[in-house]
Amino acid sequence: MEINASGASPTLLVVDDDPAARDVLAKYLSSDGHCVTTVGNGAQAFRTFQQDTFDLLMTDQGMPGMNGLQLARYIRQVRANQPIILLTGFSFDADNTPTEVDKVIPKPITPDRLRAALAEVVRV
Repeated sequence: MEINASGASPTLLVVDDDPAARDVLAKYLSSDGHCVTTVGNGAQAFRTFQQDTFDLLMTDQGMPGMNGLQLARYIRQVRANQPIILLTGFSFDADNTPTEVDKVIPKPITPDRLRAALAEVVRV
């Protein structure tokens, strides 16, 4: 994982409606030294995204109201090159990643799988 131009670790916005899953992700990422902001739904994530700059958006797919792909579409309308990772328990063909996101990580998520995806997607 590269660091940004200021020398700080990448800033990550993590979105998941499941508080336990959100907390585990935040702990994984924080323990690697990343600056993590967490929110519980797509609408809140979009508002947070508009108020700050993040090196990466990491969102769950299955959320009520606005799912992860819908959130990614809105985010890409505001910032077309925003790196986005989709977390999901649903099956996606690894060779056919949705165009709204850069990477899909299947659940359950492991620290190693998370680190590999971050290294692949975040280029700051």
